[in-house]
Amino acid sequence: MMPTLPTVERQSLAGRIKRCCLRAAFAIVVCLVLYEIVSVVWTTFTPQSVVDRAKSTGDVDKLISLLGNADAEMRWRAANAVADLNAARALPELRNVVNDSDGFVRVHALIAIWRIEHRLGNVLPLLIESRSDESAGVRRLAVSAIGQIGEKSDGAEAAVLSSLDDRDADVRIAAAAALARIKPSSEVAVPALIRMLNDDVAAARRGAVASLAHFGRDAGVAEPKLRAMLDQSDSRMQWEINQALQRISQ
Repeated sequence: MMPTLPTVERQSLAGRIKRCCLRAAFAIVVCLVLYEIVSVVWTTFTPQSVVDRAKSTGDVDKLISLLGNADAEMRWRAANAVADLNAARALPELRNVVNDSDGFVRVHALIAIWRIEHRLGNVLPLLIESRSDESAGVRRLAVSAIGQIGEKSDGAEAAVLSSLDDRDADVRIAAAAALARIKPSSEVAVPALIRMLNDDVAAARRGAVASLAHFGRDAGVAEPKLRAMLDQSDSRMQWEINQALQRISQ
């Protein structure tokens, strides 16, 4: 007996659904395989994974060779890694990397040299020079490094104070934090930070408030401005201002 037309249509529809399901299942399997391949490649060959493997095994020779890698991220990550391992024998190559074409690599190399030697040498002057780099990220890193070193010098103080007026907000924020660490003369730093309280960027204003708090009583001249800001600030800023006022009044 021949199948009726509706039965044939149902069989045809079921066949199409089955084929679609098989194709979908195949596509899912392919996607999963590709995901695993990408994951393996990512965890095997990215700069971070390559440097982390060498660092975890203490392979200083490998890290030194990576300082000359064509990839800039590989170079600056390797510089950080040899500093983490306190690998003094990497210093000659680090000194070569200080002349790298990439600003991030240069600054990370300078930081690594300082972390290993704990001597400034020409590290501080070159960090100050990097503060004028075209890249805002490099300028921010250089200013943060100056604060990390915490060396009081006319050059360092002038560079950080100048960075409070940088065109990039993140650099200005880093400069405010650096001032809190190197603690230059309050007669110079506090007025500059008070001016920063008028910054167009809220995060920069918060950075200025936090830095003023570190100057304690020496920032007393900022108290009227800080109290005036309480009426026009959000709850987070109000909390930070109150914390600063407490430290200033102690």
